[in-house]
Amino acid sequence: MPTFLVMKSGSVVDAIRGANPSALTAAVRKAANDAGAKSSAAFQSKGYTLGSSSQPSRPVNESPFAGL
Repeated sequence: MPTFLVMKSGSVVDAIRGANPSALTAAVRKAANDAGAKSSAAFQSKGYTLGSSSQPSRPVNESPFAGL
């Protein structure tokens, strides 16, 4: 059974057990609201997809899934 843990300052603040999309969405939204605007500085880079031996890494916005 999948288990998702929401952590804050190294402590578990919420746990979702099982495949429950609505509970997981609610937990992520709550964590994002609790974090406030100050958390946006945590991820300042635009991110990259993982590469492989046949395909190099590339910026996320160049992914076939960009904009989904």
